[in-house]
Amino acid sequence: MKCGLFRGKTRAVFIDHRQFELPVQDQIEEAYKYVLSKINLGASFPNIHRKDTYEIPPGAIRELIANAVLHRTYVNAEASPITVAIYDDRLEITSPGKLKRGVTVEKMLEECSDCRNEALALALSYMNIIEDWGSGIPRIRRMLKDAGLRDLVIEDWPNAVRVVVYRSVPETSVEDVQPESRPESRPESQPESRPESQPESRPESRPESRPESHSLDSRILNALVSGAKNRSDIAYSLGQKSGSGQFKKVIVGLLANGMIERTIPDKPNSRLQKYRLTEKGWKMVSC
Repeated sequence: MKCGLFRGKTRAVFIDHRQFELPVQDQIEEAYKYVLSKINLGASFPNIHRKDTYEIPPGAIRELIANAVLHRTYVNAEASPITVAIYDDRLEITSPGKLKRGVTVEKMLEECSDCRNEALALALSYMNIIEDWGSGIPRIRRMLKDAGLRDLVIEDWPNAVRVVVYRSVPETSVEDVQPESRPESRPESQPESRPESQPESRPESRPESRPESHSLDSRILNALVSGAKNRSDIAYSLGQKSGSGQFKKVIVGLLANGMIERTIPDKPNSRLQKYRLTEKGWKMVSC
């Protein structure tokens, strides 16, 4: 099974990839974790506690990957792996092999399923990875509908079946909400934090770059919530084509403060270098 992350809506710009050569059940688990690490994680506050929600329901992701393993053809399996591709606007899971005779896309979208690999289905059912045969696609469609996403798209290719789930960036995503909510709180919070003996001169004497730096700190930390990223990926998630001088200074500061760490600490200048949240950084994001 191969997993890949692409920038944009085509495969022109390749960001990251993983290939799993493991027992079938472990391939499903690792591919599932890979997708969760690359899609957006939103936040809502239905009560005093924060609730994190992925833009695509995790249950639907796991079920789709399991279905691809279950219904693929295993003739020449090494030459035709299952592919899981993540784009800016969608998730595509492609399973080698045409639909079985008598099975159509329309029937799949209902509750008709003709299992190609019954022995594998028994094994996955025993391990509680799948539920009743034939109930997967309707259940996935319900999960997508409940999440406010577009309906599932199934494409019947000459030598493969592709399932497409369109992504939706939540309005309450961590990366979007915090930068927007900070500016409103700055003017009110600064005067309250200063003694009343310092009237209006104190806020004016503070340089404007300081609040922007704090906002950038927060945005970088939130950009790493979904997983480790290199500098260019962090900058892209912040809407920058390349990291500015201030961006690089903030990265250095976060490293020095123990908020983030390098994935390859022994080789700071490695081209494969990425950054991830430390325990201290996770606590800061959760506050």
